[in-house]
Amino acid sequence: MNLVSNEMGIAMRESLPPATRYFTSTLLLFLIVVGPLAAQDFSRNNWYFGNSNQGIRFSRSDNSASLISNSANTGVGGSAVATDPVNGNLLFYSDGVNVYDITHAAMPNGTGLTGNPAGNQSVAVAQVPGSTTQYYVFTNSASGTTGGSIAYSIVDISASGNETFPTPPIGNVTSKNNVIAGLPKRSE
Repeated sequence: MNLVSNEMGIAMRESLPPATRYFTSTLLLFLIVVGPLAAQDFSRNNWYFGNSNQGIRFSRSDNSASLISNSANTGVGGSAVATDPVNGNLLFYSDGVNVYDITHAAMPNGTGLTGNPAGNQSVAVAQVPGSTTQYYVFTNSASGTTGGSIAYSIVDISASGNETFPTPPIGNVTSKNNVIAGLPKRSE
């Protein structure tokens, strides 16, 4: 680094050559403009509610909500949804008893989960750490203050399911109702 002194004896750095300044400015502008776009997370753009076939889909462009009524009729309690974080497309949803794919049909092996469909928090969905295609579906069989068990099932959205050829795979429940030891008699 070349240092020069000004009239007051303060050390200052020499200015950068024009080509370097241009490159640095362009790179900074690119990061400011493109950085936030690359960090978009649309994983919460689809909401489905219990006791109906309705939900809400949020627009990717302006976050406005639109009513959708094409889902399966879920239980009277809570539900959970998995959405593609990149494009906001629905992957699957569950009421704790059934797992429904994007066609709103029960996935293969996706019925008979152990969640309480009348429970407030009968189901939760989380992506399997380190995987882009597998999701945990956690279910709770509790009823009010009466404790129940916590179990998990695994959905693999890259596995063949209800799709028809040549449509890409839309998912399958590959493992079901695995009770988590050490969490007995949990309430809602």
